[in-house]
Amino acid sequence: MKVFSFWAADLQRSGSKQSTNPADNYHLARRRTLQVVVSSLLTEAGFESAEKASVETLTEMLQSYISEIGRSAKSYCEHTARTQPTLSDIVVTLVEMGEYPSTSRFFRVAEWEL
Repeated sequence: MKVFSFWAADLQRSGSKQSTNPADNYHLARRRTLQVVVSSLLTEAGFESAEKASVETLTEMLQSYISEIGRSAKSYCEHTARTQPTLSDIVVTLVEMGEYPSTSRFFRVAEWEL
């Protein structure tokens, strides 16, 4: 079965290219984690394989999306003189980005738990 088979080869090769800079290692580890997430989502969606460039593009898009949510939520948080973002900061951020949390399954479940 060749579901995203390039991952094993990449992970083995990257082991020999470890940087001595901790920041670089952290960036690589974070990137690998996002690539695994993207691959898992593609597999869950029914894809048996994908081109490496496609996975890289989707990984970059996911990283940018998550980073933007973090930056914007931090801005809302700091605007109200807080140091930690709250769920409302995230909700406002998502609405500003064009996402409507009320239609999201996650937020409907979270409402029931409150």
